[in-house]
This record gives sequence, structure tokens and C-alpha cells, in this order.
Amino acid sequence: MQERIVVIGGGAAGLMAAIFAAQGDAQVSILEGGAKIGRKLLATGNGRCNLTNENICTRYYHGDVKRFQGILEAFPGRRVVQIFEGLGLLCRSEGEGRIYPYNVQASAVLDVLRLALQKRNVEIICEFPVMMLEKTGASFQITSHNGQAVYADKVILATGGKASPRLGSDGSGFTLAKRLGHSMTPLVPALVGIKTHTHRARPLKGMRSYVAATLWMDGQKRGEETGEVQFTEYGLSGICMFQFSRHINMALHDNPDCCVEVSLDLMPEYQEEWIAKKIAGHAKQYPESALSGLLTGLLNKRVGEEIVRQVFADPYPMPAAVCTFRHARELARCIKHFSFPILGSAPWDSAQVTAGGVAGKQIHPQTMESTCCPGLYFAGEILNMDGDCGGFNLHWAWASGILAGMSAAGIQNQKEKQGGKSS
Repeated sequence: MQERIVVIGGGAAGLMAAIFAAQGDAQVSILEGGAKIGRKLLATGNGRCNLTNENICTRYYHGDVKRFQGILEAFPGRRVVQIFEGLGLLCRSEGEGRIYPYNVQASAVLDVLRLALQKRNVEIICEFPVMMLEKTGASFQITSHNGQAVYADKVILATGGKASPRLGSDGSGFTLAKRLGHSMTPLVPALVGIKTHTHRARPLKGMRSYVAATLWMDGQKRGEETGEVQFTEYGLSGICMFQFSRHINMALHDNPDCCVEVSLDLMPEYQEEWIAKKIAGHAKQYPESALSGLLTGLLNKRVGEEIVRQVFADPYPMPAAVCTFRHARELARCIKHFSFPILGSAPWDSAQVTAGGVAGKQIHPQTMESTCCPGLYFAGEILNMDGDCGGFNLHWAWASGILAGMSAAGIQNQKEKQGGKSS
């Protein structure tokens, strides 16, 4: 009888796994809990879909990186681009090596994946939330919430993590994996905004500034990023803050009393002494102007007003003339070290990815098959592997999905057939 491979999860990793599994002789089915496949994929990159990156390497990943290093080396960014172009998707490169579909529409990525699935006769069953995954002898029984059962010879678990649960990533895959003997590393939100005290955040809500940011934990420097920071009602957002979020949440998970601080250099191109002289000169030139607007022309207006408030408790009744050179130095120091105590991050609803997951030691990195449950394969975010912003997480979904699909189909030692050129 024809072997049946079932992919649980209709996200990026699951769709790619199904396409490559269907290049073998098996009947392939996708079980998706939601009404449609690819919902989270459509939302990536604000609908533009940053597919991959030209600079794929281990430095941009976290978790069980050493365990899965070989996969990243076997599937660099250019190889994923070739696969998508074989499926009919033209790609383009933008800044920092980011690869997008040429028409910068995530819907185009999903469309070519749908066409590839249709061409390979992959069965797609939606509104099938998997409640139970059991191994009975050499086969698997997969049961939905209403008792409907599907049977498979092999299963690829590609359910995603816990990030953006409204798009289908509700963490259910972790429960299924645990029941089959797998352990999880700690799970925390990643690529998400970070929280500070509301009295620090609210006055700056909606403002943006280009910064050089430093992450401090218990007085030790733990990270540096540059880019635009967005001030929100709850704290700090923007890509440079997203990059910090994983490290912050993992540190606070391990030690809730860890002292976490983010320091922003609001004028990274200038030295503190030069800024102090500039401020003092402005105060001398316009002594009757409002002290609260002393940093106008240097910083975002409201950000500047907040920094003045840090040095002068109530600056509004006072003229700029009260600013001495000592005050100018304090203002310059605050500009170069605008610091925020960090309380954690925004919740799972706002996160782009899950940090943590199924432990890599329980996965054969050459095949993505479980070491404790033969016939079960893993792909994507469910694993303890997450990347920085820039297409690295989608790349992991594609690469791990390709390998899992090929391995489940028994073609892992063959050169994969690329996209539409395969038949």
C-alpha cells in the first residue's frame, strides 16, 4: 500500500515540508487547525514577506544552533531563492541582504506554494485542530477535537510555536510533542517590544528616534544594536529592541530579579563634550526662550522635552538662561545615556517568534527525525531554534521543512528537485 505522510500545521515550514515530501511516492496530507493555510505567512514583514537573507549563518540564530548548523550550511539563502524561483516566484534583494518576493507581496509566496501543493496532489484538510497524536505500532493516529481520526505512517510536526496565537500558533504542538516523550527548553516571546515603567513610557508615546542601544544585565553589557526605536505606551519597540527581547525574556525567566536596563544614545555620531557645548551655546544665544525647548533642533521635540525634564524637575516656567554649563553637561550625558529599566516584554500576541522549543538533542539533525519516536519529524518554530529580524526565521522554516519532507519521503540522500523544475 502507498505510504501516507501527514504534516500537522499549514504554516511556512509545514507547506514546504509537504511539497518536498510529495516528491517521493507517498500520499501527503496537511492538517491545519484554522480555516486557511498560511495565515501567519501572509502577515510577515507587514505583508511584504522577508523570505530569507543573503547572509545566512549561525551568528544570527539562537537556541540549538550547533546542533542544526549543518542545515544552515546545506541550505544557504541563495539555495532557498533558487527553490522559490523554481516554483515560479521572482525574488529581489534589499538592504542588509534581505530577500523579498519581487512584487513584495506575501500573498505571492503563498500562491506559489499552493500551486506546488496542487501540482503534487497534496491533500489539504483545514479546520482540523489536532488534539491527540498517538503512535500505535508502526503507525500514527491523529485525532481532532470532534473525534475525527486520520492515520499516517509518518508525521511531520510543524505546528509553529506560541507567537501570534490569533494566527494559529497556540502552542498546541508542544503538548503533542511532550506526550510522545519530548522535552522543551523554556518558551518565551521573541522579536517583540519591551516594557518599562509606564510613567517613563507614556510621555514619549508615538515618538521615534535613531539610536545606538546597549543592553545591560546586572551591570554587564549583553548586547548592542543600532536603528530606529519607537516609544510606545508600554515601553520601547522597533527592530533594535526586538533583537534584545529574546535575551531579556530568557534572563528574566532564569532569574526574575535580574536587573535589566536599556541605554539609548540619541546622538551616536557626536561626542558628549561637543553636545554639551552646543546646548550651552544655544542657551546663551536664546536666553529668553523656553527651557523646555532647549534641545529643539537636536532631538525629536518631545524626546528633547523629556530629557530636559530629567535634569530640571519642572522646566516649563523657566527660561533657557538658567541652563549653566554644568546643566548642559548633564543634558549631554542624558542624551548619550537615555536609560530605561526593563520589566519584560509585550505578550505572546505581539511576538513574531517563539524562543525555545523541542530540545535539539532529541532530533537527528541530518533528517529532522525524532530520536525517541521513530517516524516523527519536526520542522520550523516548534524547535529550539530562533533567529534575528531579517528573514532568518522564515529561512529556518523553509530549510528545516525541506529536510524534514525529504527525509520523511526517504529521498534525503538524493539531490532535491527544485520547485516547478522537478517534473
